[in-house]
Amino acid sequence: MAYKHGVYTSEVPTSIVPAVNSTAGLPVVFGTAPIHLASNRAEVNKPILCYTYAEAVAAMGYSEDWEKYTLCETIYSQYSLYAVSPTVFVNVLDPKKHKATVSDKEVQFNSEKTVIVNDPVLLETLKVKKASAGQPLTEGVDYEAAFDSDGNLVITALSGGQLTDSAFLDYEKIDPSAVDKDDIIGGIDTSTGAYTGLENLSKVFPLYRLVPGMVLAPGWTHDPEVAAVMTAKASTINGLFCLLYTSDAADDLLCVDLGGRRIIKKKKKLQYSCLFYTIKIYYYKVMKRLSADRSDKRDKRKTTINRNG
Repeated sequence: MAYKHGVYTSEVPTSIVPAVNSTAGLPVVFGTAPIHLASNRAEVNKPILCYTYAEAVAAMGYSEDWEKYTLCETIYSQYSLYAVSPTVFVNVLDPKKHKATVSDKEVQFNSEKTVIVNDPVLLETLKVKKASAGQPLTEGVDYEAAFDSDGNLVITALSGGQLTDSAFLDYEKIDPSAVDKDDIIGGIDTSTGAYTGLENLSKVFPLYRLVPGMVLAPGWTHDPEVAAVMTAKASTINGLFCLLYTSDAADDLLCVDLGGRRIIKKKKKLQYSCLFYTIKIYYYKVMKRLSADRSDKRDKRKTTINRNG
């Protein structure tokens, strides 16, 4: 009977993806976020560095509606799908600007004394009234309001409170459809000095001492104006760096396509702005020169042998 000696190992497949933490190729992503769901709401038009899924969700909120909330796609891909960090997010959806007001919306409570509101409600603006012309009721005494796991607002009538079968609601809700390409492109306010949109790309290094490696704007790069600004910003950051950018409307005359949707910005006269291209060209020239020197030496050696012969 055969007998095994020594140590034997085996591998068992696992669904756990080991996290990769690298600041090389740091993504800087511009777009809209469901900030009404954020527990620690990040400032609008400010680069926010996140190392984990929890940090990103706390600062930006999370929704599976990626068409309305474009930053959520990157949150999912970076942390849940590929487990790569960190990432810098810039939310341009401003609740003071991109919003709509709802007044006297009547809702009916179910048998469990709850009602679900599907609108992206800014919770701090919610007022619950017993009647249309009534005074706002007190949260924690007459009702409780919180978001469920699907991002819907659930209002619960408390026992002993004034609510019975129905209520009237006043609130403000965020409106992602009000965000346009000008919000993504952004600029610098001459009166306040505030940076908005893609102009914030230059603030990443001063804030975090990390060099941006990629700039993305999911759902917006099909627009030629947005793509043009991304091209300009990618060529030089803080007068020192260049980076990759993703675009669906790239100018083929000014860019080098690396495959897929990754684009490298190229300067005129074939002077590449990216370091690895410069190294590649330099390496090619050096190798070509060495090859030529070897050929010259072989020719001289042959000439010497022929003369001696």
